[in-house]
Amino acid sequence: MRSETDVLKFDLGSDAGAAWKAALIKHHGLSCTFDTARPSESFARGWMLGNVSVTQAGMASITLAPARSSLADDSDWLFLKIMTAGYVDVEQRGDRQRFQSGSLFLLDPARAFSESFPESGHMTVLRVSKTVLRDRGLRDSLDGIAVPAMIAPDRLATMDLIQSIARQADAPSRGIRDLMGGQLLTLLDAILSTTGAPVTRRSAPVLIQRAKQHIAEHLGHPALDIAEVASAVHISSKHLQRLFRDSGLSVMRYIQAERLERARQLLHAPAIVPMSIQDIAWQCGFTSAAHFSRAFSGYFGATPSDVRMAGARVGVTPTLIRRSTRPPAESTARLSLDGHRVP
Repeated sequence: MRSETDVLKFDLGSDAGAAWKAALIKHHGLSCTFDTARPSESFARGWMLGNVSVTQAGMASITLAPARSSLADDSDWLFLKIMTAGYVDVEQRGDRQRFQSGSLFLLDPARAFSESFPESGHMTVLRVSKTVLRDRGLRDSLDGIAVPAMIAPDRLATMDLIQSIARQADAPSRGIRDLMGGQLLTLLDAILSTTGAPVTRRSAPVLIQRAKQHIAEHLGHPALDIAEVASAVHISSKHLQRLFRDSGLSVMRYIQAERLERARQLLHAPAIVPMSIQDIAWQCGFTSAAHFSRAFSGYFGATPSDVRMAGARVGVTPTLIRRSTRPPAESTARLSLDGHRVP
């Protein structure tokens, strides 16, 4: 696995070609061939956002292909590529296509391919483990170069959002980068659904994971309910309830618990001007501050104001001693205001 951030730059030095070849094989599993008659500067910079590897690269007068020694390892990944400037010629399984700025395509390195940059081309690349895709119930292999059949406005909006997220390297905290990686996977889900690829049959764990993902992305909607979640994962409400019940939860209790946990995090989120209790209530899907305060107190054993004040006083985030999946009114979880266990 690559390090969090790596930078490769071809500066035309005497040993630049050898250094580039070694670095590309080590970090990206790619072999490269330079056009020595037209040398030009190229660069590649990569980092991780959760489970998604992100690379931003500028290439010129160079041809890339999976290194033979890395084909087995790279076959467990899928690539999504967005051209941001210039163009690239891609060949895989006899299919040769030119992708210009504004293009989006996918490649499966399990099948040999080549990318040629006769002139200058810049791209953003997402590299996603096929295991992660399978766990989400997504297709994890492609027969050749795949170009999503998205209408223009959807394609442009999706690419803009991917670009915006992908530009975040080391500045955000690890937790935020993990969330951003999750958003990239959600966008990849939408993109793969337009390639005409059949959806993998989804097991119970995958369906529950996708339901929880939808819940996490819509906690701020007061009307979030079983029917909406079931519709989002394309199963019946009864099936969704049965899946959660078999895992020891109920859908609505899970939603309530996640809302309260999100609220607890927001109470401790650093900010120049902290969010008001009312704003936190709204952001977590509660219709009033009073309702939120009652639910929070029943679940954590302390009011939102007490938890915020305790965190500010001791300089640490109070810890939840015992988490319950029962409704707030029945919960016996208790939160110590000074970080100590409550009997």
